[in-house]
Amino acid sequence: QRRREPGHRVAGPPAHLDGGVVEGGVIVPRDGAVQAHVAVTGTWRERALSVMLRTAVTVDATGVTAAQLEAQLGGVTLDGRTLAWDGTQATATLEVRAPAAAVAAIVPTSPLRADVVATIQLAPGDVGATRVGLVAQVGQAQVTGDLSAALDTRRLHGTLRGHGLDLVALVGGGLAAHADATVTLDVRQAPARAGGGSRGVVGTLEIDAHGDVDAMAVTASRLRVAF
Repeated sequence: QRRREPGHRVAGPPAHLDGGVVEGGVIVPRDGAVQAHVAVTGTWRERALSVMLRTAVTVDATGVTAAQLEAQLGGVTLDGRTLAWDGTQATATLEVRAPAAAVAAIVPTSPLRADVVATIQLAPGDVGATRVGLVAQVGQAQVTGDLSAALDTRRLHGTLRGHGLDLVALVGGGLAAHADATVTLDVRQAPARAGGGSRGVVGTLEIDAHGDVDAMAVTASRLRVAF
């Protein structure tokens, strides 16, 4: 099926998709897996940026799989391969490219000055959890991560490491600092409150860093925050 929309209002801040084209189809057999595919293209009116989403999925008793996922908003792209979800754990390889200029075209107030190229690997981890591996180049800095995310317990924990971080080069108005840093985090959904209401999150965040700030050497700095 193919459908063209002259203008579609998206929920949230003002955003309209002009010249939208939606193509897709679904196969529902009497027995066996359901297969579906969809492709969406158009132009975000307020930013005059092209929009694209394309994927094909298979749904069966074991979960949902997709050989490929492609998404693009202006000059920011996402390419996903071998995606799978069994209800508790995910598998995927995701590649993100976000040039600073392309991010600024989407969010004019973005302070980001450095181009970002990242690869994210999702794989089954501990029972009920997905392991998240990150390798990213942010300008001249290298960022890596090894995290674990569990949907049933609403918990995210692990470590992020940054090497060669130059805050002036990374973000506009950044502190004149050059550093290597390690961030260890453990965040989870807060216990339910009496009477309901928003639960929020609780956890700990530890930052270990060394480098220089305003040309002053910092051999070691540790910050621990509980919330």
